[in-house]
Amino acid sequence: MFDNRGRQVRLAAMENAVVEKDAKSDIINIAMDELVKHSYELHAFSTLVKAADYVHASVFSIIRETRKKFASIMIGRQNN
Repeated sequence: MFDNRGRQVRLAAMENAVVEKDAKSDIINIAMDELVKHSYELHAFSTLVKAADYVHASVFSIIRETRKKFASIMIGRQNN
């Protein structure tokens, strides 16, 4: 059944997958596997793609910000 809990399973699976997988197709496949494993109805493919895009962008935004902070710290150390 497609419900809020199914969305939570999908999101958690994608958030965990994006740590190890860069390809959005891999992230979608992992989410589909989790939905099936927990007996949830598969979401429309376009919904899975949008969710993968969102999770992928969110995680890589955090990575970019972390890199900027790290670079700023390293530049500060070089100037001392």
